[in-house]
Amino acid sequence: MRARHLAILVLVTLGIWIGTSEAPHEAVTVAQGTVVKGQPTAVEGTIQLRPRAYATLEPAEDFAATMGQDFEGDWPASGWTLDDRGSSDGGEYLLGKRDCHPHTGSFGGWLAGGGAQGNALDCSADHPHNANTWAMYGPFDLTQTQGIPRYLSLYPYETLTMGKTPESTTKQMNIFRESKEWTYTLSGDLVGDTYAYDVTLHTFGVCSCYKVAFLVKQGGTQPVLVAESDALCVASESARFTSTLQGIDPATRAGDRLIFRVTHIDGAQGALCYGGSIDTHIQVTAVSDGLDFSLWGRTEGGTNCPADFLFVGSSIDGVQFAGLRYCGDWTGGQEENGYHHLTLDLSNHLGESQVWIAFVFRSNSVTADSGFTVDDIALNRAIPPNRVDIAGPTTGLVHETYGFGATVYPTAPTPPIAYTWSPTPTSGQGTGTATYEWTTAGVKTIAFTATNAGGTVTGTHVITVHQKVYIPVVLRN
Repeated sequence: MRARHLAILVLVTLGIWIGTSEAPHEAVTVAQGTVVKGQPTAVEGTIQLRPRAYATLEPAEDFAATMGQDFEGDWPASGWTLDDRGSSDGGEYLLGKRDCHPHTGSFGGWLAGGGAQGNALDCSADHPHNANTWAMYGPFDLTQTQGIPRYLSLYPYETLTMGKTPESTTKQMNIFRESKEWTYTLSGDLVGDTYAYDVTLHTFGVCSCYKVAFLVKQGGTQPVLVAESDALCVASESARFTSTLQGIDPATRAGDRLIFRVTHIDGAQGALCYGGSIDTHIQVTAVSDGLDFSLWGRTEGGTNCPADFLFVGSSIDGVQFAGLRYCGDWTGGQEENGYHHLTLDLSNHLGESQVWIAFVFRSNSVTADSGFTVDDIALNRAIPPNRVDIAGPTTGLVHETYGFGATVYPTAPTPPIAYTWSPTPTSGQGTGTATYEWTTAGVKTIAFTATNAGGTVTGTHVITVHQKVYIPVVLRN
């Protein structure tokens, strides 16, 4: 990570600017409204973060461009900055780690549910009036645009979910003369034309046959088939099928949906198995053009969200943020616990070396409700390895074993990473350490290659191997 030295002394008054044509102000004043119980609302907007009076910006650090925040660990985590900028909200309210209504796991991030007064709010409480609380992450580097593997596990509530722990016990979803579909909202373009699957299928009779297929749905169009398997037939109880299909490479973007379909095509009633020791999943490669997050909650609604809203936006200067305001009823999503899966488009920032994202909750002085909780925030960028150092001896003897170790930089490139030693070592292929033994003398060159979705780097090491020299020994009586 690189340090960016700013050290700028600013002498301006506190303020937040909503929209580029409005004057700076601290609260939005609107007429009495009602909570919208229907369609959730999202509208484009901008917010300007104006530095506090006499604030000195310390040297900024570039944080990881692969960030996952599920609120199960320490909060605030590295790279996050929390700030309550409300002057009349009655206390300190921050984005807080709470167990009130998580998406997955035990905790979520309740906007205004943290801080001295926010932590004291009961889970059934309404959000405070006149709130103005910020949570920012960054800066991070978006100069890398390569696709990264997406490992998507299948679960019975018929959505594809990424990076989750399977059920603790093995379960079955019955499929008979029908199709079951799981959908996943993409945050960028699918890369390549290969689609991997690992499914365990079951028959309740003599034999059951299935097909699996990958489809893409863009906007209001009909889903398009991009890859399909041959018949997968189970002759007795259960069978595992693992393969990679070659299909077509669709041009997708953030918001399009990937569909995985399992169809029972013939034979006895059957089932898809999952959980326990069975990790039923698919894997694709995609570029992330956005910040993924899950949202649940409710606020006062209205055209253009003029009253209470959550703003999610991005910036390349840490001051002027552009994004979306969310207001109204967002409690009826298709994900677990009624959550909605959403994506903040970052495609216009690709190639930028410094980017910030922000979650901002604003409320006025009338009509409060549950507010918003965010969870499973994910920024997925492939950080390529850029250097390899190999440590080991530089001289040696034939028929002796020597150990070598490789260090890959940066120290946290995006997994998965493939390690390859060349020539093939005596032991350790596929790992960061290896042993070699030579039968002939000479100058030997060892190469170590590290590869991930972001790129490939190779380092070399030279060792001179000598013949063993035997000196005769004469024994005299």
